[in-house]
Amino acid sequence: MPTKLGVATKNFPWPFLGYRKVAGQTACRADLDDHARAETAEPLAEFLAALHAVPAHDARRAGGANDTLRRLDIPKRREMAAEWLGKALHAGLIDDPTPY
Repeated sequence: MPTKLGVATKNFPWPFLGYRKVAGQTACRADLDDHARAETAEPLAEFLAALHAVPAHDARRAGGANDTLRRLDIPKRREMAAEWLGKALHAGLIDDPTPY
């Protein structure tokens, strides 16, 4: 459940939601040995399976007119990513966009 609602302004022209911080730490900060990492595989797989159980076309329909940022419009997102990678390459921020 969101705890904050941000509205578009001239400085940030998109609405946004804020949520309470989830206790814990990011995976990159966890000092896990091989055994501990292996122990996370099953719960992570179950989470990802549940996440991906919703067909993309259902998610797009659910977003519908509310998806003003076109987050679920994959062709448009691909086009936007290519444009921004091109800009980053031109600006010298990256050497080769291929790995991205």
